[in-house]
Amino acid sequence: MQVKLIGNTLFYKTAQGAFKAPYSEKALNTLQRAGHDLTAVKTLNGALKRRLHNYQVTAVVTAAKNGGSLLLADDMGLGKTASAIATMVNNKSKKTLIVVPSNVKLQWKREITSWLTKPKMIKICSGRTFNLSDALQVEKASIVIINYNILEAWSELLCSIRWDFAILDEGQNIKKSSAGCTQAMIRIREFVDNCMVLTGTPLTDRNSDIFWVVWMVNRNLFPSEPAFMQKYCLQVGYDGVITEASVNTLELNHILTSSGVMLRRTKSQVQTRFGVKLKVVAFKHNTATLDMIESEVAKAERLVKHSYGKYRSSLKFQIQRSIEQFLQEAIRIKLPDTIRWVEDFMHRCPDKKLVIACVHRELCGMLLAQHFGDRAVRIDGSNTPKQRDTLIQKFRNDKSIQLLIGNIKSVGTGLDGLQHVCNTMVLCEFPWSPGELNQLFARLDRQGQSEDVTVYLHVVHNTMDAKMAKTLDRKANTLSEVLDGKSLDANKKLTKLIKEQTR
Repeated sequence: MQVKLIGNTLFYKTAQGAFKAPYSEKALNTLQRAGHDLTAVKTLNGALKRRLHNYQVTAVVTAAKNGGSLLLADDMGLGKTASAIATMVNNKSKKTLIVVPSNVKLQWKREITSWLTKPKMIKICSGRTFNLSDALQVEKASIVIINYNILEAWSELLCSIRWDFAILDEGQNIKKSSAGCTQAMIRIREFVDNCMVLTGTPLTDRNSDIFWVVWMVNRNLFPSEPAFMQKYCLQVGYDGVITEASVNTLELNHILTSSGVMLRRTKSQVQTRFGVKLKVVAFKHNTATLDMIESEVAKAERLVKHSYGKYRSSLKFQIQRSIEQFLQEAIRIKLPDTIRWVEDFMHRCPDKKLVIACVHRELCGMLLAQHFGDRAVRIDGSNTPKQRDTLIQKFRNDKSIQLLIGNIKSVGTGLDGLQHVCNTMVLCEFPWSPGELNQLFARLDRQGQSEDVTVYLHVVHNTMDAKMAKTLDRKANTLSEVLDGKSLDANKKLTKLIKEQTR
């Protein structure tokens, strides 16, 4: 058998060239003789119903080397859920707490049931209050699933129990120390032996986002939040003004990877995939309102460079407000064009399904859903987990439903299965965070996708949409340096794409 170690991923083939199961007895023995200690995962053979990919096995092994804890920052769509379940088994956890966004609680229960050979008692917590029956079920259950929104309300009960293992899915939800769920998780962490954080975007905007995510895995890597902020998040300008920024990003990447706290693999590293193709659809509109707003933003940006204190903060607030006004006006202008574009797509490709993502629910999502009626389903924050699940299954299985419409935050997380029926998406508006974009694209670009994924970016030609793209590129570069140890590939920059395709 041929054995190769490429980065953090193990690859091996039989003499006939066929991939072997990553934790079969023969493969484990061969890898052990080659110098790879994989004995920790032998217990998975009888405990899991399905086979893991070799890079998922590597995640289990890496967590074992770190005492059972790990920040798993793999790209979205690489099966971090399965890796976490396997790590739970390998840790021999008898009491596991799983904290997730509210819209994926049922999905996690299904995944656990589909992976484990021996059934476990699973308690799903709901509501901001609990009674004696809830407390008894939490105490008795082997696995407790709870969402971030209600974590603070249940924290007293959860702190009364000793947990062998905790899994934080979409761990970027605990990035702010002032958030109630973060404060609750800090208290609960004292009663947890090992913790695994799952997130392909542990920081969404700046370095400060990642401190508490890392702290949940290793509380000793960085001495304190103020010390972390001073070294990686604060910058002194030429005028002596201290601002929050992302600095020493490559050094931060080195510490996270060399310490073993973080394991990160991209899709291109572990799989042969089709990938995402971005195409720009530019609508030409020159309105007095857009011009006036852009002029206000440009003026405020010139003034903020030479301002201090409260005046500087006031100008920044004015800039944010003006940009939001621009985005609202822009979506009003381009919505009729977007509707015509979608109608044309449905006419040209009657057998294809399409995901439409937007930022403004009232100004875009609801209006699109009203226009397309029975041909579409709409998902947003107003849906309960059960309603959301029903709508997803309806989009997947009903041939008369050609469109799934939703705002980016709702569609971007907790949706799995779309890749089996759809490979095309329309992005009506840019969000503020590149992490949200990555999460969104991963709804289609994930395991099970059999075609190229195409995302059409709808922009207003020669307007502030290009400025939004520039902001996203700057933040994406920080994300790339911290997670991958290198600057963002120039060919992946939105500004370059928009410039090239709108000439």
